[in-house]
Amino acid sequence: PAANTYRPDLVLMDVFMPKVNGLDATRTIRAAERKAKAEHKLPILALTANARPEDQKACLDAGMNGYLSKPFDQHDLEEAIASLVSKAKAA
Repeated sequence: PAANTYRPDLVLMDVFMPKVNGLDATRTIRAAERKAKAEHKLPILALTANARPEDQKACLDAGMNGYLSKPFDQHDLEEAIASLVSKAKAA
């Protein structure tokens, strides 16, 4: 399906990607949602090796809904995903 019609339940966003970093990618997604007047915001979970409070703040300020710093275990990931998806469905 076309990118503008496909709606995933959640995005796992790596903060450090080669061409566009996760912060900029998230800002682009949020801008597209505003332009489309989307009823629901796509849940975005940050995945990063940076664990400093200012890194978490930068992710949340960019529009991400959650934050996990590496290394994390499967339980942490599953818990974060379940929380964000359930919040999105309740909205």
